[in-house]
Amino acid sequence: MTSLASLFHAERIKWKRNWATVAAILCPASLVGFLFLIFWNSEIQASKLGPGFQVWYQVVYSAWNLIFMPITVALVCLLSWEQEEAAGAWKHLLLQPVPRRFHYLAKCMSHAALMLMAQLVLFLLVLLTSLLISKYLLYLDMGPPKRLLFTGLGVTSFLASLPLLGLHTWLSTRIRGVGSNLTLALVGSLLTVLLASLGMSMRWSPWALSGAGVRVAFGAEAGAVGLLASACGLAILLVLLGAFDFSRREEQR
Repeated sequence: MTSLASLFHAERIKWKRNWATVAAILCPASLVGFLFLIFWNSEIQASKLGPGFQVWYQVVYSAWNLIFMPITVALVCLLSWEQEEAAGAWKHLLLQPVPRRFHYLAKCMSHAALMLMAQLVLFLLVLLTSLLISKYLLYLDMGPPKRLLFTGLGVTSFLASLPLLGLHTWLSTRIRGVGSNLTLALVGSLLTVLLASLGMSMRWSPWALSGAGVRVAFGAEAGAVGLLASACGLAILLVLLGAFDFSRREEQR
């Protein structure tokens, strides 16, 4: 455990000069900024959707969980691995007397921490923009702030991102290029939405679990415990498979 902690500490040091950190901040910020401008200029139309706080939370977190979160996870994982390749670091790191799976697990922990940072950025920006909307868009019926719902959305959103983290941390060691990884993230999201619209159960899909996080928080889908179990179970399985694959490879990338 001491070796794993040391490796994770080394990963945290890399955040200061890593594009993955930039992606973890800019992706949620760009989403909230874009939707805020649309909401701000929607005039009276937004008031027809329901209480302002609830509508704003639902719009932002639905867009985040279904589209932007998979993209952010794909970028964070890919850019993190690409940094190691560009610096030629693996030749030195893998000579250390530390099992390869520890290097992989440290990467998983680093990616999870970066996504937690992204979730916190999203949470704070949604909170700030909701206060601005309630203060300046007086024609909107904002209703009560619904703090419990807001907190639940943040928690379920992060939990639902864990299977995607497990998947992309693994696949980013196998698939090169930003285009390929982003295509996988988008196709996975769109295909999941399509199959779910046909009535197919998609709880085994990492992308479906990310969408289920919003529905569970809003009460549109029962089973918060089931979501937690499915997300954690699938994430653990993908991390174990990735660590096994990583440890058996002779040469990285």
